[in-house]
Amino acid sequence: MLHEIKRNSKRCYLGNITVLAVLLSILFLVEALFPLSYAGSEEGFRRKISDHKIHNYFAEVWKIRKEIAEGGDEEDKYRISKRRSLMKELMKHDPSLFFLLAESGRNKANFERKELIKGLVEIVHHDEINFSKLRDEYFLHTKSKRFKLYPVSDFRPEAGSEISFLGYTVGDNIVFNPAEGISVLSGERNEALGEQRTLVILLNPETESAEPFTEEEAHNIVFGSTVSKFMTEQSYGAVSFTGDVLPWTTFPARGSCTLLTSAELEGVIDSYNIDLSGYDRIINLVHIPTLNFLGGCSTIGKSEYVIGGTSYRLSQASVSTYGFDIPARFLEFFRWTLLDGALAHELGHSLGLHHANGWDCGGSSLGAVCAREEYGNLFDVMGQALYSSHTNAFYKQLLGWLPPSRILSVTESGRFALQPFERSDGVAAARIKLAGSDAYPYYLEFRQNQGFDVGLGRSHLVSNLQGLMVNRILDISRLGWSVPALIDARPTSLTWASDLFEVTLNAGQSLIDERLGIEIETVSSTLEILIFETKISPPPCERTPPTLFILEGSATPVIASGGAGYVTLILKNDDYFGCGPAAITVTPAPGSAGWVWEETRNQTVNLLPEGAQTAYLGFGLDIPPDTPPGSYNLAFEARNEVSGLQSELILPIEIVSPPHISEVLPHIGPAGTGVIIKGSGFDSQSTFVDMWKVNFGYLSDYLEGIDISATEEGIEFTVPEVINVCAEICEIISLPLGRYEIIITANGASAKGDFIVVPPAPVKSKK
Repeated sequence: MLHEIKRNSKRCYLGNITVLAVLLSILFLVEALFPLSYAGSEEGFRRKISDHKIHNYFAEVWKIRKEIAEGGDEEDKYRISKRRSLMKELMKHDPSLFFLLAESGRNKANFERKELIKGLVEIVHHDEINFSKLRDEYFLHTKSKRFKLYPVSDFRPEAGSEISFLGYTVGDNIVFNPAEGISVLSGERNEALGEQRTLVILLNPETESAEPFTEEEAHNIVFGSTVSKFMTEQSYGAVSFTGDVLPWTTFPARGSCTLLTSAELEGVIDSYNIDLSGYDRIINLVHIPTLNFLGGCSTIGKSEYVIGGTSYRLSQASVSTYGFDIPARFLEFFRWTLLDGALAHELGHSLGLHHANGWDCGGSSLGAVCAREEYGNLFDVMGQALYSSHTNAFYKQLLGWLPPSRILSVTESGRFALQPFERSDGVAAARIKLAGSDAYPYYLEFRQNQGFDVGLGRSHLVSNLQGLMVNRILDISRLGWSVPALIDARPTSLTWASDLFEVTLNAGQSLIDERLGIEIETVSSTLEILIFETKISPPPCERTPPTLFILEGSATPVIASGGAGYVTLILKNDDYFGCGPAAITVTPAPGSAGWVWEETRNQTVNLLPEGAQTAYLGFGLDIPPDTPPGSYNLAFEARNEVSGLQSELILPIEIVSPPHISEVLPHIGPAGTGVIIKGSGFDSQSTFVDMWKVNFGYLSDYLEGIDISATEEGIEFTVPEVINVCAEICEIISLPLGRYEIIITANGASAKGDFIVVPPAPVKSKK
């Protein structure tokens, strides 16, 4: 057997005394990733800096990189194969670290190569658990295939737009830094007007037989009842939904977000002899009773599906059927179920909308320190629609529901008038232009308790009928798509959710944005008209130090003596808008003697002002083996190269003892033997064992079906009986006999032991 897998120039190497590395990474579960919704925002980029899973991926790649840099063979296919496997995992959990390692190794043969990439943007948005969580996934359709995108700074493309940029391609994935520049070759198309021909697919898990409602009832839910009427009303008759419902179809359960692939869609249309060219939209109603919560997802606008060689342009949404019979809000006015709310929200995404947010500045309406509250507009179906339902004026303009004749564009100081927002005639909204720019950072609405906004007539909300609802449009720097955020014009509490009964700017009140040079004042209002004044002046330039921070809630980085570690920092340019973009350099100060930052020491990025753009910077370092365990501080300096202003971040890290293997029990046995590893420096009790992986040497593929567990005795695993060997081809072979090196990696450092595989004991025959 051994002669079959000896390495020559094209084969794997197992010597006469076999030496393979068993890499047992002790990994923690990673929180769900949420590319600013985004990709690139602290809201969307959920990952802990000290996460052991990311740490060990990074440490292994860093080690391979050093081995090659110190004279290893750059053509070593097995190191490179191992690196690629690890980099692919790292890319999914922390793109900034992938980018750091790719950049530092970009001149090495067979490493990742940066190339010019061009294609059409697809966005898939996930809503989960009553709109309390979100996640955006970004894809790029090129002429040849569909790639998933992993950005390392703010990425806000318009769905359906054609873009080009420099990035690293790894399989079906692309990692890139939008701060390096993105060219928009063509914009998105507005496809939210007129009849929307919709195909409804009813999906039931194979394990479930009960169906919550009939096909006819499903048709009424989507086309004949509350949701359809609401979409027609809020668009002023500009959009309507018509279509067909397919019979209930069984499918393997994938949760409330079940978007069918092109192949799955082909199977559906073949089964029912459907001409897909007759539809603009697809809605999957997913019945999974065990979930018992609202949830769904949708493409943002339409995407391309190639089925049977034909290209179709469709949106696709998936909504859990939970709540179809549970009345929700507005019950004194009209019937509105939990499913109605989720379906209307996802249809908004399908038409091309993101979320309606809040702009939380604590006890103030505006300020230097404000945060975007996802779903924070409680008066908007693209938020949470607790109090009223019509989506905001910015979104209605975006979809073409409010034509230019019904939107007042305020370009200079003066006095102006608005009519009620819900009416189908008159001036329904105003937008205020930023001096010296083509951006409109503020949109104004005058709402009344009419139609699906009738909830505003409740006694605790009625004051909102007498003033302006003001939305601040984030991303006025034109990074891509923009999102509206409702301003609380009458704040009384530091807590956003408890302070939203009264949000409008009423008579005699002013909203002053000093940073943008805009002032808004409501003069008077009746049931039919509202009068307001604006003052517009050039936005000032006031320089401020850059903002450098870590993700809120991130734990202290933990690195072992003699190990490799990293930190990931978030950087913003908080200069006033009038100052324009600036280059900012982040420099780590030298740590304890002998700590090495290598070529990742200084990093410079160009950022837009007003904190509109966020960059994620990864820094890797080596900890000398003789560093005593204990608490240390790392210092980072961020310097604005235009103004010279700088700020400092002190980041505590913890140095711990490296892992140590004291005993391997047993240390000899046949394949299939259960083994216990005892030692120190690795915490088996706090590790989620289902995330552990075992890898043999520099073979590229993880082995499947390995029995891994953590007990009070130590780390247990079962010696595999077969391995997957890949060279020009892959083949599964029996585990060869011989001595195997066991490697346990924790906190960026490794410990080694060994295990000897011997033939199984002969089976004694019965006499």
